[in-house]
Amino acid sequence: MSEAPSSQFSAKHRWSGWLNLALVLLAVLALAVLANYLAHRHHTRQRLVDHRAQELSTRTHEVLGQITNAVQVTIFYDQSEPVYREVKDMLAQYRELNPQLTVVSVDPDLNKREANEIKQRYQLPPKQGDAVIFAGNNKVQIVPHSRLSPAQQDPNNPTQFRRTHFHGERLFTSALLAVNAAVAPTVYWATGHGELSAESPSHTRFRQLLTEQHVTVKNYDLRGIGVRAIPDDCRLLIIAGPQASLDPAAVRVVSDYLEGGGRAMITLHQDTRGNLNPLLNRWGVEVFEDSTVQDAANQLSDGTLALANFNDGRHEVVRALHQAELPVCLLQPAPMVLLENRITTQGLQLSHLISTSGDAESYRNPGLNSEKMAAGRFCVAAAVQRGDEALQPSTRLVVIGDTDFLHNRLIDRDGNTELAQRSINWLLGRQALLRGIGPRPLHEYRFEFKGNQFWKLAGLLVGVIPLSTLAFGLLVWFRRRT
Repeated sequence: MSEAPSSQFSAKHRWSGWLNLALVLLAVLALAVLANYLAHRHHTRQRLVDHRAQELSTRTHEVLGQITNAVQVTIFYDQSEPVYREVKDMLAQYRELNPQLTVVSVDPDLNKREANEIKQRYQLPPKQGDAVIFAGNNKVQIVPHSRLSPAQQDPNNPTQFRRTHFHGERLFTSALLAVNAAVAPTVYWATGHGELSAESPSHTRFRQLLTEQHVTVKNYDLRGIGVRAIPDDCRLLIIAGPQASLDPAAVRVVSDYLEGGGRAMITLHQDTRGNLNPLLNRWGVEVFEDSTVQDAANQLSDGTLALANFNDGRHEVVRALHQAELPVCLLQPAPMVLLENRITTQGLQLSHLISTSGDAESYRNPGLNSEKMAAGRFCVAAAVQRGDEALQPSTRLVVIGDTDFLHNRLIDRDGNTELAQRSINWLLGRQALLRGIGPRPLHEYRFEFKGNQFWKLAGLLVGVIPLSTLAFGLLVWFRRRT
C-alpha cells in the first residue's frame, strides 16, 4: 500500500517534467519566430569589427543623402564571378541608406531574355561584359568589371593574374553623382606654355579622377597675343606646371577671369619657368619657381616627401587629411610665401595648406650646381579666397608647388588622391563632398571556397560538431544511469 503513492507521484513528476520541457521548447521557438519577424521588419546593420575599409565613407553618405529621385541599379553580372558578392553586398549598404535606389541582379548566362531587354534598354553592345548599370534622371552610367577589380599579373607566374583591389565604392559613388547632378561643370585645361597635357599617358589616373568627379574637361589655349577670354561656362581653370613664361596677354586673361569670381588650380613643376608671380602676387602668393625644397625629416627612400603638416587642418581642403593623419607625397616641391599685407589691402583670405618640417632646406637650380638658399619651415601649397560664397560667387585659387603628385605612380599614394579631389571640389564649391575622407579601395577579400571545400566545412559545422555534442551528452546520460 505504501508503494502506490510513490509510483503515482513519480509518474506525475515525470509527466510534469516532459510538459515543462515542451512548454520551454515552444517558448524558445516562439521567441525565435518573433525575433526573425522583428529583424525582417525592422532590420539594422551593425559592424562587429573596427575595419574602416568595410564602412562606407562620409562622402558616400553625403552623395546618397542628396538623391531624391529614383535610381535603378542593375548588377549585370555572372553570379559565379567572385567579385559579384562584393558588388551585391556593397550595393545592399547603399540601398539601406537610401530607399530611392532599386537594386536588381541579372545573370546574362542564366537570364538571357532579361539580359537582352537590358541591352536594348540601355543600348549596350551584343557582347556586353559584366558591369553595374546606374540609371536615373534620363542618364545612364556604366561601371565595367575591368575597372571595379583590375587584374594584376602574378610576378611568380606570368600566366596567372590575380585581383588585389576592389574600387566599388569609389566608382559607385561617382556614378550616382553623375546621374543625380543636373549639369556637369566645365573644367578648362590650359595649354600653350609647356603645361602638363590633359591627354598625357603618364597622368591618365588624374584625368580619370576628373571624370569620376563628374566634370567635363576641355582644352584652352593660353598662347599668343590674341588669346581669347576664358569662356563663360568655365567653372575651373587648371594650369599644370607651365615650363615657358606666360606672356602678358595670358596673364591679363587669367587675371580678368579671377577678378570676375573665377576659380583656378595652379601647380608647379621642378622645371617650371612660367613666370607666374605677375599673376599670383595680385592674389597674395609668391612662388620660387627656380627652387625646390628638401626635408630630410620627411623624405622617403624614393625621394618623395611625406608631408602631414596641414596647419592644424584649418582649411577645408586639408581638414580631413589632418584629422585622418594621412600625409601627401610630393616630389621636389617649390616653396612659396603668402603676402600677408594683401589680407587688409585686397580683402583676401590666405591659407597655408601644406608645410614642411622646421628643418627643411630650399635650393636654387636643383641639380649638380644647386645653391642652398634658406632653411626652416616652408609652405608648399596654399589656398586663396576673396569674397563670401554665401553672398556672391567668390574668387578661389589653389596653388601647389608640385605637379608630379598627379603622376600615375604617385596619385594613389597616401593622401594624394584626396588632395586632388578636395582641391577640385572646394574650387567647384561642392561643400558636401569635403566632409571626411572619400572612398578607399578594399585590399582584403572574403574567403572563397573551391570544389567541395564548402561542403566539407558545412558538414563539419552542421553534422560533425552537433553529433559530437549529442554523443557526448548520451555518454554522460548512460554513465549516470549505470
